[in-house]
Amino acid sequence: QARVKLAALRILAIREEFNNAELRDALSLAEHLSNSFGLELSRRAKKEHTGRANRGLADSESRAVANLRDCDPDRYSILSKIDRSVRLGIMFPRLSDIRRAGCSLDKEFASGRSKKDAIPRLMEKLAELSISELERKYGDWNVESDDKTGEREYDDLAEFLIRGTRSSVSAH
Repeated sequence: QARVKLAALRILAIREEFNNAELRDALSLAEHLSNSFGLELSRRAKKEHTGRANRGLADSESRAVANLRDCDPDRYSILSKIDRSVRLGIMFPRLSDIRRAGCSLDKEFASGRSKKDAIPRLMEKLAELSISELERKYGDWNVESDDKTGEREYDDLAEFLIRGTRSSVSAH
């Protein structure tokens, strides 16, 4: 059901961003592309239909967060908001952002090599905090993520100019 809500929110965002003519043209193009690449799409559809555990980063919840669900609902509520925001790339869209947040909690924070490794480690550190500390961090990080949109765009441009590629995780 969370995936359905996420899909609905994305559809609403697209409907707000584009007018009806642009959406019709985009759907027409998507249909054409799906016909052109039909084999690839049908393979993907079969893989998803087989019932394999195909959960993405945004669809999961850190164990440290889930463990608080019953024993500490208030901390769970805040931690789950942070966890979801990080997984969706709203808060800390890059691995380096997660590292910075983790190091602000513990100078010895080891994020790992990917966001998939780093997010549960960050959540473990956050689960150790009191509810007041969690609320303060959440408020600070939410404001910080809003303020850094322009800075991330600048970083993306710099990376593109240096490496010739876009950042693997974009906040757009």
